[in-house]
Amino acid sequence: MTCHECSEKLTAYMEGELSAEAEAQVVAHVDSCMECRRTLEGLRAVVGAVTSLPDVAPPPELRAN
Repeated sequence: MTCHECSEKLTAYMEGELSAEAEAQVVAHVDSCMECRRTLEGLRAVVGAVTSLPDVAPPPELRAN
């Protein structure tokens, strides 16, 4: 697997959407590639930061517009 192929599958990997075979390929590549490992760590950090944000309700006047 190339870095490009791996990077295209990282989001699906994180969301558990890959087949067992594709997941194993991503894991093997990430284990052997520092750049892709850093990319995966960065994606995990972004997702963690976004999911920790509080829910915000839109103001009522937004519907009126």
